[in-house]
Amino acid sequence: MENRQRWVNISYAAAGGLLWFIVNQLLLQVAASTDLESKVTHLEYWVMGLSIASGFGLFLGLYWSHKTNQYMNEVVVELSRVTWPQKQESVRNTYLVIIGVAFAGFVLGVMDLIWTKVVQGLFQVLPGLLSWMR
Repeated sequence: MENRQRWVNISYAAAGGLLWFIVNQLLLQVAASTDLESKVTHLEYWVMGLSIASGFGLFLGLYWSHKTNQYMNEVVVELSRVTWPQKQESVRNTYLVIIGVAFAGFVLGVMDLIWTKVVQGLFQVLPGLLSWMR
């Protein structure tokens, strides 16, 4: 039980850190676009304080919510029941994906080359046809 709660708390801390980063970047962008730096003294402290407060507030809100803790503990239990693939199977599947992407890229590249040649040919033929019609 304690090990599960540790993972839940780590996920709450990650969510709080992510919110801190997003709010920080958003406030910095708003401050730069509205020229708040000239109007508010120590703007960087306000931005950092609001960012930290929002991230920490999210962490505390999640940590103190009984329903959220119950749900997240159930998620951890379900994830512990998952049959994860072995390393050898993951490596094999990774190779298959790389080969498939390379093949699809090759096919699309050939199709693009053909289409480019067709369009270039049309651009060379059309001016002659248009002048002949006049």
